[in-house]
Amino acid sequence: MEPPAIPHITEGFYPLPEIVETFSHHVLQELVSLAEVLPSMSNVEKKKKILDWLLRSRAFTMRLLVLARWVHLSPSVHRCIDVVAFLQGQKFCFQNLVHVLQDIRYQLSFARLRNSDLVTALDILSTGTSLRLANAPTSKLYMLSESPLSTKQILQTLHALNMLIRIRLSLYEIIPTPFQHFTIANGRCTFTVPNEFSVSLTTNSQDPKSTGISFQWIVVDFQFHLPDFSSTPAKYRVFIELHLNEEIAAAFVLQKPILPLIYNILHKFCLYQRLNLLSQQTFQLSRESWLGHLRGVYDEKPPRLRLYYWPQLNVKKEGKPGKIGHYIHIFVNTQPISAFERTLSSKRSSCEYDHFLLLVEWHHDGIVEHVPLDDHMDAQHLLLLITQKHAQLILEQIRKELHPNIFSEHVGGGLKIHVFDNEIIVKVNSVTGRLVLSSSASPLSPPRHLRAAEKNIALNTQPPAQILNRLYFFCIQTQLLEVAQCAELHAVQGYYSFPYLTFSKGKWRKDGDSLWVLAYNVESNSWSVRLLNAAGQTLYTQDVHTTKGTLSIESFSRLSYLLEVQILLFNVQTACQARGMPFEYLPIPPKALIEDDFTTYVQTGCLCIMMPSSNEDMLPVVFVRAHDGQLIFDSRIKGKLPYQSETETEKNCYIDWRTGRITIRVQNFSSFEKTWIGLLKLVALSKTSAFNVDCITLKHVDFTYLDDEKFRATIHDDNTFTLHFFNRHSPFHLISQFLQDTFSDGPSAIQPLRVIMDRTRGVLVAQELGYVVLARSLRQYRIILSKNHGIQVLLNRHGCILQDLSYLSADSRYLEGTQTLTSQWEPCSWLNTVWEGDLGDDELNGQIEAAPEMHLIKMNKTADLTAILKRILAISRKK
Repeated sequence: MEPPAIPHITEGFYPLPEIVETFSHHVLQELVSLAEVLPSMSNVEKKKKILDWLLRSRAFTMRLLVLARWVHLSPSVHRCIDVVAFLQGQKFCFQNLVHVLQDIRYQLSFARLRNSDLVTALDILSTGTSLRLANAPTSKLYMLSESPLSTKQILQTLHALNMLIRIRLSLYEIIPTPFQHFTIANGRCTFTVPNEFSVSLTTNSQDPKSTGISFQWIVVDFQFHLPDFSSTPAKYRVFIELHLNEEIAAAFVLQKPILPLIYNILHKFCLYQRLNLLSQQTFQLSRESWLGHLRGVYDEKPPRLRLYYWPQLNVKKEGKPGKIGHYIHIFVNTQPISAFERTLSSKRSSCEYDHFLLLVEWHHDGIVEHVPLDDHMDAQHLLLLITQKHAQLILEQIRKELHPNIFSEHVGGGLKIHVFDNEIIVKVNSVTGRLVLSSSASPLSPPRHLRAAEKNIALNTQPPAQILNRLYFFCIQTQLLEVAQCAELHAVQGYYSFPYLTFSKGKWRKDGDSLWVLAYNVESNSWSVRLLNAAGQTLYTQDVHTTKGTLSIESFSRLSYLLEVQILLFNVQTACQARGMPFEYLPIPPKALIEDDFTTYVQTGCLCIMMPSSNEDMLPVVFVRAHDGQLIFDSRIKGKLPYQSETETEKNCYIDWRTGRITIRVQNFSSFEKTWIGLLKLVALSKTSAFNVDCITLKHVDFTYLDDEKFRATIHDDNTFTLHFFNRHSPFHLISQFLQDTFSDGPSAIQPLRVIMDRTRGVLVAQELGYVVLARSLRQYRIILSKNHGIQVLLNRHGCILQDLSYLSADSRYLEGTQTLTSQWEPCSWLNTVWEGDLGDDELNGQIEAAPEMHLIKMNKTADLTAILKRILAISRKK
């Protein structure tokens, strides 16, 4: 028979290809990290960093070279290792056999003796000898073979044991609460505590009603169920079973409950075992991924574990690191039994056992917090849980210390700081404890200023919040300067200091070295328009209302456009101040339908001024806007006018006759004021009661006089009026040139024209009768009756005077500036003759007063001049 082959040992050995592959990945990762860090360093630092990496990599490369050369000798060495391991295993088997024999001897001392051999005793006592003992000890008859148990007997025995154990557990044993769930099978009872252990017990007692608690229990199997724990080695299992049986034997003598004792021993052992596993995992992490950032201290008496992480956060005193103010404390402690548990306690679910727990305390800033420890949580998960909580505390503290106007929020385990369109994301590395800054615009390669801020925070020279405040303002300034340059604006320095940034254009400079600028307050995130003199003093300032839009080149162009608008509005304000007119600057709502809705970033404004107006139909409130270098004035007319078309545009004025809205586009305030005066006169004309208004436009108003005389009043650019009578045979054509100056700006602007037309109509009616009428003014007329005879008509405030005139001769004098001879007219007596013969007081009801000595006829205001003249002229025709 050939001896068995020596087993090949592979535990603890790693294949060389895996080592080479791991080393290659490690070198590649360091090279990538080095390539990211080197651009931000100086030449000296670059050389130093590369040299350090070469020296460290050379050491690992030499080790790899030694391993590669040693591979040629490895088969022989492996064979020697296998032989040595085999021999050590055999030695352990022999030593274990000795210990097992000792244990058997110890355990058999508690076993019951077998029944007396009555057959042998009767044989010896009756015959004096025994046939079975006659043979020598070497004889095969010396060993008496016992008859083997059948399967049925085995099953009956196991069933009897199961029933015995079930009766004992149901009626007589005190079962702790964690042992509530158990299984009885194959003559044993198995208690399982999840994530801790399982233990199997059996008994050699035959009576479940043993007095007291003297029922004999024996541990026959044990297994650990701890997470991240391999199967229980045989030597540890045997050791634990032996220890438990010894404790059970002692408790059997002292009459103590067995099951609570077993749970207390195994539960406490599992807790210490788990604490030991956490210690081993911590030690492994401190040498690998957490190297330099974690230190574990394990104390055996009493067993406890302290984890010190992030040593760079130690409080420094006089340049020396102080005591660590944050660490994790893991220990085993007993918890008191609550009253609720005592109330629910029973024999089947007893609370009378040691309530040991594995507790985790987190010490930070003089505060102790209890952290729940999950059954499946290892050391790395526990560290990450604590460091993430610590990172949230650090970020919250930074958030509180940030500038009040910096908008920040917690997102995804980090702190997000909003800088216009971009975002600075601040996170804490869970392993190193250092702040990591990244940008939403370039998350993989953060800008240089972010890396510089990281370095300053790592040096711990200033509080992180102070560095982030400066970084925030620097990012704003940088982004503003870049966008302003694209929008053809340049930064203006020397006028304002931090926190203001000012921008301007060359064409914004006024006479006297005054300058318009856009000022941005980086602390309050507010814009304003300012006018500065040469000494830097602020002559005028106006806030700019911005919306939640993004800052871009288009938005900056909008700001530039807004400043040009503000310059025009400022000129209007200056004109209003000079004229003593009240005004107020108002922001326009973002959703207002206006023409200068350029972008959604800037909320434009308008100027509200109060224009002087004596006409109640014209609203004095005028809203002023600016667009494309023009001023836009908006106002309204109250009431409904007899318009010709619904809307009308005349040069720079637009009006909607349905709503009465007026829009005037001009270059300056003086032009608007001139147009405004013309509109006042136009509205005053349209609201008159002296005539019937037929139609109104921006240039003229059409009237009707006495239902048959239609004429038009036209307004010129210099706010003068011209009258035009549509009937070419109208008698008023004779005096139309004298009617231009009869209008005023009041509500009764056209009333004098009605009075004049009413009074002159009686004089001008002579034209309809075929006489020649000469108008020297609106008060003095001459009716030519014949070649050398006429009537002088003089209108005054009291009435009218008629004088008879006759032509004597031509004067030898010429009119001044003309070649026409002056005519000599003298009063005559014809009108007296007419008066005495054909006109009388009774007939005209006292409206006429005759003065024969002066050849005059006087009439009062109420006299009907038309009827009187028709009467006189009719008499003249008869003669």
